[in-house]
Amino acid sequence: MNDSDDYLLAQSMLIELNPAVQFYYDFDRCLDLIKSIKHEQIFLIVSDAFAQRMLLQSHHYRSLITIFIFCSNYRRYKPLLKEYNKIIGIFTKQHDLLESIKEKMNLVEKQTLTFSLFDQKQKSLKDLSQESASFILHQMLIYVLKQMSQDKLSKKQMLDMCRDYYKNNKQQLKKIEEFQNTYTREKAIEWYTHDCFLYKLLNKALRTEDIELLFTFRFFIIDLCSAIEQENHLLKNKETLTLYRGTQIPNEELEKIKENIGKTISTNGFLSTSRNIDVSLGFIHNNPPLNDFTSVLFEIKANPNLETIIFADVGDKSRIKGEEEVLFNLNSLFKIVFVCFDSKLTVWKVELNATDEGSEKVEEYLLLSKQAMEGCSPLIYFGSLLLNELSQVDRAGKYFNMLLKSLPHDHPDIAAVHNNIGAVHEKRNELNLALKNLEIAYEMRRKQLPSNHPHIAGSLYNIGGIYKAKGDSNTALDYYQQALKIEENLYPGNNLQKADTIGNIGGVYMDKEDSDTALTYLSRALEMYKHVLPDQHSHIAT
Repeated sequence: MNDSDDYLLAQSMLIELNPAVQFYYDFDRCLDLIKSIKHEQIFLIVSDAFAQRMLLQSHHYRSLITIFIFCSNYRRYKPLLKEYNKIIGIFTKQHDLLESIKEKMNLVEKQTLTFSLFDQKQKSLKDLSQESASFILHQMLIYVLKQMSQDKLSKKQMLDMCRDYYKNNKQQLKKIEEFQNTYTREKAIEWYTHDCFLYKLLNKALRTEDIELLFTFRFFIIDLCSAIEQENHLLKNKETLTLYRGTQIPNEELEKIKENIGKTISTNGFLSTSRNIDVSLGFIHNNPPLNDFTSVLFEIKANPNLETIIFADVGDKSRIKGEEEVLFNLNSLFKIVFVCFDSKLTVWKVELNATDEGSEKVEEYLLLSKQAMEGCSPLIYFGSLLLNELSQVDRAGKYFNMLLKSLPHDHPDIAAVHNNIGAVHEKRNELNLALKNLEIAYEMRRKQLPSNHPHIAGSLYNIGGIYKAKGDSNTALDYYQQALKIEENLYPGNNLQKADTIGNIGGVYMDKEDSDTALTYLSRALEMYKHVLPDQHSHIAT
């Protein structure tokens, strides 16, 4: 874009429409940004000078879903409409451009649906596919968030972030002020169904699995989950509901659903449905599908007496009347029953059954993690799950650094935050930074806890691991032996953490080429693992 008054006005209006908008005068920097975005959907607005070249080099990227050409000569660029099917239109007037962008943004925010599939046959969390790992993460989300404290600080953090995001949008700032002054937890459903800052940012966080944003919205997520649970009691002992959702999903997602009949599926967020099929079909017929997307009608059978599936009739509380809305809570599971093209309705139809199946399996996957992280607060547990079980190092690093910035310096979890930041650096092989944070955690724990506390042993164990990685076997052995001394007193019998420490001592003796001593420790660790882990666990295999 250039610096003319028209373009500057267009920039201002786009910022108000979407604060995340980015402007580039440099072609290569713009292309690099498009290449880097994996988990969000891109709207590209390109002006005269870059149009042909940008389309040629960016059109094939999956994240790029719509393209708008803003120019002064419609006829010059009209041939591109036939060549590139992601082009929504060619616009010479700002008003027409902005109205088209608004329409498509509304479609993406309200209709597109993301989900995770769960393969129940995989044996351990670390072996889960990326798809199943995402599924597990969402199952953990509601558990963890419900345990977090809900106070004035968490509300303030949420609203401060929203104000910063919408600082150029007077309309949304007014809504934020209204929320601050009038909100009560009884109004959670009403506010969620209101087309404003709350709905937009919360669903963006859930759709993209933005850990920082989800944490920031914990205040409202807790209230909304609680409100849905309360309303759910009104449906108990009633007949099974047939519900509908008209939406758009990427073509490849539809193919994935077809290939996984009988599997468990979970939507990445609060799922809005309607009792009225015509409402859902109206969404489909009034919004032509985006390029590479397919319009789909989901038909869902939901038994109100299911134990783990929570949903509520929110029609009376919704700000949008007449839609007969039923809202599913986070972590709702559905079984894919049937997929077909309905020639009568001229739309793809996916039949789902809300189900408790899979919830027990999820608990099996999480049980070992919970045991390994006993003594963790929910704040720390969530990040540890990302780091240790799902191997999402970058996201864990972002999460723990965010906690370090947002928690008071005297918060009881600060030592554990430093400990986990150290673990993140260790996984990145940044050993000096790892050691620095682990030593901070150790010193804090020494001042706060009894000398035989398991967290003291944990810090000693972790520091020993860094020295082992640095090749300083003697120092590593000293720290490991200190940790083991505490663990022997804490856990006279078999224990997973003690087995890890014993095994690592064996590893140090291997490094020192003392095979006999190493074998003694490694054999002892193996026997302990056999008592505390399932037969197929990777610790036993190795």
